Amino acid sequence: MDMNRAVRWLRTESARWVKEGLIQEEQAQAIQALYPAPQAARPWAVIIFSGLGAVIVGLGVILLFAYNWAAMPKAAKLGMILTALIALHGSGIYLFLRHPRMKAVGESLTVAGTMFFGGGIWLIAQIYHIQEHFPTAFLIWGFGALLLAWALPSVFQGVMAAVLFAVWAGTEAAAFNAATHLALPLLFGALLPLAYRERSRVLLAVLLVAGAFTVAVVTGVATNEETIFISLLAYVVLAAGVGAVHRTSGKAPEFGKVYHALAITTYMILVYILSFGDVAEELLEMRLPTAGATMAYWGTLAAYWITPGIAALGVWVVVLALLLRLPPAEREDRVPVDLWLVPGALLAAYGLTAVPRHVDEWVVAGPFNLILLAHIVSLMARGVKKHAVSKVACGAILLVFVAGARYVDLLQSLVARGLVFLLVGSALFAEGICYARGSRLDEEEE
Repeated sequence: MDMNRAVRWLRTESARWVKEGLIQEEQAQAIQALYPAPQAARPWAVIIFSGLGAVIVGLGVILLFAYNWAAMPKAAKLGMILTALIALHGSGIYLFLRHPRMKAVGESLTVAGTMFFGGGIWLIAQIYHIQEHFPTAFLIWGFGALLLAWALPSVFQGVMAAVLFAVWAGTEAAAFNAATHLALPLLFGALLPLAYRERSRVLLAVLLVAGAFTVAVVTGVATNEETIFISLLAYVVLAAGVGAVHRTSGKAPEFGKVYHALAITTYMILVYILSFGDVAEELLEMRLPTAGATMAYWGTLAAYWITPGIAALGVWVVVLALLLRLPPAEREDRVPVDLWLVPGALLAAYGLTAVPRHVDEWVVAGPFNLILLAHIVSLMARGVKKHAVSKVACGAILLVFVAGARYVDLLQSLVARGLVFLLVGSALFAEGICYARGSRLDEEEE
């Protein structure tokens, strides 16, 4: 049954029960509070298609003017740009605020206006031959989207702002080797509260991806290349911890799913990369600055190498404190045991940066192979126990990937390769038997 229809039915029936004296008014209100009306889904289709339509119309108008663009006076060009901005934003804001039924169309017009605002920056620079630091245009463009994101409020404008701030950080790093330390506070200080206020999982997902990209580019410029990998690992461990906090506290659990899905996926990729001996040895080699390094450099190193790790581990301490308040039976459902390997992998990465590089490369990669294998075994075991075919299949695929990686690493040893594939094949065969047996027992009980 449709959720909205079910809630309406419950409210109608509870009112009738009160009228007939079956329950009290307070009881009816308590029952209705258990089943709140779901929030209306944001009409993304209307916003996207209306926005694209507005943009295409705007491009058509621009092309009509472009035919005589060179012959037009500067004042006419500037007037056309300002008129288009005022028309798009003015009509969009009016519809968004004054006409609820046209709210999606109004938001799409403001989105088109923000896109035209970015184009207008480049057009004005071209008209007046302004030679400026070009990444600043993305920053100004992002601020425009940010202001509208909060003023309306608009999730779509927030998504545009997040992308633009990440692009700003990337262009500064790529073109000028400059670290934009303001990018992360803008992303999470200015836009994360908006995602929570609007309960938008889309904006949260975009912020997490934009944040990971920004961490990588800013860290690489601000410190040294060896810092990037651990900083990124700390970032995803922190995000996974925040997702676990949501699940254990029961507050905004839908956000917990977003944090978990994106963070754990990236985490597994990073740990998989560290399972290769030569790669792990290079990525975890921490070269400290020379004696001539400035205090600013040491401060930057602390901010991007030490602080993220402390923050990530601190969040997992909070997760542990919240778990201890729950009944033992609920703890495994909220945070599976193998997830505690996530902060463990971060500790291992930090610890292995101090290992001398004359040791065998498998001393560095060994712990991550064990961590990855433990995750896979736990995932397969949970899938068999709960008869979740998705977990079983995911665990099997990961196991095959790890076996394939070891095939590459162990080319010189036929015995080692043979043992690896023998163990993997046996594990998959045993998993299939256990899953089939569990499914058959469930069918017999039914």
